[in-house]
Amino acid sequence: MGPDEKHELRRALAEAVFQVPVPPPAPGDPVCRECGCWDWNACVDMHDGPCWWVEEDLCSVCAARLQAKVARAYSGLCAEEGP
Repeated sequence: MGPDEKHELRRALAEAVFQVPVPPPAPGDPVCRECGCWDWNACVDMHDGPCWWVEEDLCSVCAARLQAKVARAYSGLCAEEGP
């Protein structure tokens, strides 16, 4: 599922729950470069709750996902050294 599809799914869910349309991000509002969330349409993590900004254009949920991908990639490169 791409960022646009995730964005539309979150928007539809928010509208179903709150019974009002979620406003689009205003020009200049921060939007996550990975998933497209913004302040009025935040990602929600099971453990941490709604996301927050860790960079100007990266939310905490996506930052954690990216960090996990990097950790998996590096774990394959690290091999135990023998005697």
